[in-house]
Amino acid sequence: MKISVDLSLYPLRDGYVEPIRAFIAAISACENIEVQRNRISTQVFGEYDMVMNAIQRCLKETFEKEGTFVMISKILNTDRT
Repeated sequence: MKISVDLSLYPLRDGYVEPIRAFIAAISACENIEVQRNRISTQVFGEYDMVMNAIQRCLKETFEKEGTFVMISKILNTDRT
């Protein structure tokens, strides 16, 4: 099943730009998914397992490395690319 996920990441600290860029770079480097970004969110498209595994892996790395964040996501069970 293909899905579309809209992600917004909010670091709860000063200096928030670099951690957001690092997260986007990490998720963009994942294979077999498509990543599009705009000024307020990042969209991830692809097969359910690939997308969810990429988000889980990259978000865990971000939490462990960068500290406290809020992640807002919207998940659609269709490919909206």
